[in-house]
Amino acid sequence: MKKPKIKSTCNISILVMGVLFFSMISCREDVLNDQTQNSNQFAQNLSGEKQNQSARLGKGICFPVVDPGRIVRRTLVLRCDDTWGECNRYYTECLPWLDPCALIPCGIEWRDPWIIYDKFRETPEVFDSFRDAGQIKIDPSTTRAYFPVNGSVLGMQFYQEWEHSLSKDKLHLRTALLLDEETANDYGLEGDVLPAGIYPVIYNEKNNTFNAFAAVSKFPVEYDRPINQIIPAYFDGTLNSLLKDFYIKEQPESVLIETDLEKYTVEPNISKNIAGVYAASSNLYDLSLIFKGDPNPQSSKYGTPTKILVEGEIWLNEEIAKLLNIEPFLIRPENVHQAYDEKEDVLRVTILR
Repeated sequence: MKKPKIKSTCNISILVMGVLFFSMISCREDVLNDQTQNSNQFAQNLSGEKQNQSARLGKGICFPVVDPGRIVRRTLVLRCDDTWGECNRYYTECLPWLDPCALIPCGIEWRDPWIIYDKFRETPEVFDSFRDAGQIKIDPSTTRAYFPVNGSVLGMQFYQEWEHSLSKDKLHLRTALLLDEETANDYGLEGDVLPAGIYPVIYNEKNNTFNAFAAVSKFPVEYDRPINQIIPAYFDGTLNSLLKDFYIKEQPESVLIETDLEKYTVEPNISKNIAGVYAASSNLYDLSLIFKGDPNPQSSKYGTPTKILVEGEIWLNEEIAKLLNIEPFLIRPENVHQAYDEKEDVLRVTILR
């Protein structure tokens, strides 16, 4: 009987293990290369070969881009999971060789977005598609194009409706949109933020473009919104008691001011330490409550709330909603967000629709 060739078997085993090892490395490299190529594909499509990025804007078009997801590493797998958004990349890609004046009306001097809408709503075909002109591929669900209008108005071109924010006739910014310094400078804008609110859209059905016009401002942003003081008959520290039995005192001389992103104050009330709870809606959709001292110092003597409780679901009173130019909605505890500012002794409560 012949003895087994153990040495030969070992050699074969080592050879097989070696092949598997190099296959794994090769696979990882292929996946990594694919990921890198995918992340760079958009930039390559927009930038083109030998384009001078220093010539960006002013006489070009730029696209703010969001690459969603997070990198997840597994055996032989390297992928971006868009469930969490922890590896989101935010950047701007530009087409400096595109002349916006060849695609859209230039020299628009009206500094009110709604006046611009009135002037062009009957001729939407004058707005060509930057995406088509540049022959680029983008994700229309997350990407839009900026185009210059004038120092007070920024144009934005979308390529599909965005749920809860963009339709064929209006753009609804639920929060202020902060622009990067380079974009603001290149477009010659007189500010670096687009305030929350509702803006007009001109829809061109021939190329399926949604052309929005938004006002430009800078911090602090003053909002031309109605402000009302809610004075409850009794306040026990809950939103329920605040909205159960109350009377309203309008504040026609007061101004809603956004001093930082989603940080609101009411002037001159807060500066003058006038106690009360002030209701307003910067975006004409959600509700902001600003507490300064006791909401009803005449009767409850509750003191300054540092947190407000919500006991179950309650409806926003129709009278309050009407005075604030918003629709009544059901207030749910999970949609109530609040922060107490110890320095200003102010409790800010945001209630999302």
